[in-house]
Amino acid sequence: MAKYALGIQYDGTDFAGWQYQPGLRTVQQELFEAMKRVLGGKQEIVVAGRTDRGVHAEGQVAHLRTRRAVAPESTRVALNDALPKSIHIYGLVRVSHRFHARFSARSRQYRYQLTVSHSPFLRRFAWRIPPLVDLDRLRRAIAMVEGTHEFHRFQRKTPVGKSRRCMIEETSVECIDERRVWIRFRGDRFLRNMVRLIVGGAVDVAAGSIELEQFQGLLHCANVAGTPTLAPAHGLFLERVAYDELELPAPPAGPGG
Repeated sequence: MAKYALGIQYDGTDFAGWQYQPGLRTVQQELFEAMKRVLGGKQEIVVAGRTDRGVHAEGQVAHLRTRRAVAPESTRVALNDALPKSIHIYGLVRVSHRFHARFSARSRQYRYQLTVSHSPFLRRFAWRIPPLVDLDRLRRAIAMVEGTHEFHRFQRKTPVGKSRRCMIEETSVECIDERRVWIRFRGDRFLRNMVRLIVGGAVDVAAGSIELEQFQGLLHCANVAGTPTLAPAHGLFLERVAYDELELPAPPAGPGG
């Protein structure tokens, strides 16, 4: 058996998420079909972080095991020829059997894209918000999530008994221009819908719908009313996954990256 790491990019608009689901079009299913044609048989594919319906990836990482060694570059080209244009493998390298796309990851970085523009070129990749949001309040809300917290109020469908504790190493709010704001999060792990609920709650603060103290209370699991807005999936990108030992090429920049 040989093991390989893959760097994968995809436009998640037309997929029901990463994970295989019978009867639905998913990124994993498309990869299964391409690998069956190129490598033969059914392959095991394990991903660094499952993305939900409509979420995009610029720097997703997966691993697969094959029964025999393959030539990485020619295999990568053949797989891309077999995949739809909305999925692209930007790197494929052989790794040790100790490597695991999920458990070997040191950190994951997500980017959420906001815009006040009606541009048709951003509608698939950024959440359009009102132009009068207070960016200072947005920055203050986002900065609150840095550190280790129990993200109980900022997650959906975490199985009973599973930890909701995550450590957010760094956040940033960057004004790309007068129309676009990109928000980044880097952390050890993320719960389902966590980034979208944090961004939605921070936009609520920036728009004056809730106060910073209420957002902070939600973060600290205090007995405060309200549920943060769930930001739409199409503004979210899995931007990068970091490992101590992995020599994949840097992912090409995506829309806004």
